[in-house]
Amino acid sequence: MVLHYAGGGKEMREEHSPGRTPAPLDDCYYQVRLIQHRHMHPSPITGGERYWDIAYNYLICHHGYTFVGRGLASQPGANGSRYTNERYYAICGLIGSGDPKPTDVMLRETKAVMEWVRRYDQAGARVEGRHVKGHKDVDRDPPTQCPGSLYPYIGNGYFD
Repeated sequence: MVLHYAGGGKEMREEHSPGRTPAPLDDCYYQVRLIQHRHMHPSPITGGERYWDIAYNYLICHHGYTFVGRGLASQPGANGSRYTNERYYAICGLIGSGDPKPTDVMLRETKAVMEWVRRYDQAGARVEGRHVKGHKDVDRDPPTQCPGSLYPYIGNGYFD
């Protein structure tokens, strides 16, 4: 599996802040729909790829909500190349490089989603070594910092 973040800069709107009670499901859903819109309708100014749907298999927000993108048994489009998209699921944390570090509930839910995907689809079964990689590990052209503040949790084995 390849772990992503929502993007560089501050991705979260003020309403979508960790610690907000009650956690606003409709606002988290809005964040996912915004990403889906960007993937399907790239800006003519900044460019980007045009996907048939959101490029991630699953997305997890700070509040611990999981959103199904392409789901199980569907090839993602977010991993940088056809080769990596054919071999890895794409899981996105709804966090940006300018946002606070990931919350404990976000990390636990991300790990639970990864375990669920492994159990039901043998994710990573054909890959030698570590099953979870950061986007920057599999897509170096152009260089990326993705998954930002989620990356240290890959290196310390949290998700394996």
